[in-house]
Amino acid sequence: MKGVYNFLTDFKEIIFKNFKKKMDQELARSEKKYLEEQRHQVELEELLQQKELDAVRLMTDCQRYRKIAFGDRDLEMKKIERQLNFRDKQIQKLRKKCSELYLEVERLMEKSK
Repeated sequence: MKGVYNFLTDFKEIIFKNFKKKMDQELARSEKKYLEEQRHQVELEELLQQKELDAVRLMTDCQRYRKIAFGDRDLEMKKIERQLNFRDKQIQKLRKKCSELYLEVERLMEKSK
């Protein structure tokens, strides 16, 4: 009986050690993956910051070139651009309304046949 008990105890220890070893390996893999992802996130954040700086520089350059090109007329040009944007939006709304009316006319014509 003691032989069976010792065998079961030894077997239990072997299983536990193997399980612990596998869990330790899995933990090490998970930690490595986590650190890699953290490093990648830091790289992406640095890249984003660089892109934001580039965008600010480009906007500054655009404003400077605009001043060179238009001089005192820059404010007038901005006003005209706002008007054009407003008119473009109005045109889009009118086109949509025309399409809706066209569909309504077609529906009525089909209904009257």
